[in-house]
Amino acid sequence: MVLKAQILLYKLSMKDKFGNIINRAKRKFITDIKHNAILITFIFLFWFVTALFFNSSCPFILLVGFPCPGCGLTRAFASLIQLHFQEAIQYNPTVILWVLLILSFFRQHYLCDTINSKYQNLVIVVSVATIITYIFRMKYSFPRIEPMVYNPNNLLASIHQEYNQLIERLIY
Repeated sequence: MVLKAQILLYKLSMKDKFGNIINRAKRKFITDIKHNAILITFIFLFWFVTALFFNSSCPFILLVGFPCPGCGLTRAFASLIQLHFQEAIQYNPTVILWVLLILSFFRQHYLCDTINSKYQNLVIVVSVATIITYIFRMKYSFPRIEPMVYNPNNLLASIHQEYNQLIERLIY
């Protein structure tokens, strides 16, 4: 009987401790959103306006017409949310690494209240993996396989008409 009472008290204390951690993480998350509200609003407005008027929200594609190292990550995240794993990997194979990195950040920042140097090393590793994957995709997928295609409706092409002609001669 005493053992059951001790187990029950332990479970209640663990539940209370877990609840405190979650509540603290929620408060910290809301505080972070409030402190970064202007930046978050700007990013969403930029994303919405560029997608609406230019059919792309990537500044790199809008400027030069070439896919960037993160090309396809937004679509890959959307595919993961819909549980279309194969499609997500096709959009950008590094999406799994980025998801793990984001989950690691949330765990470190909101649950553990710290970000250590190991996290910074993870950011470097995932970034390097993304760049290596980009080089591979540019060599073997560009410009034939979506999302690794050239967009002729870019800023440089609108400024210099010869830009598209030069690029088309180089890649086709």
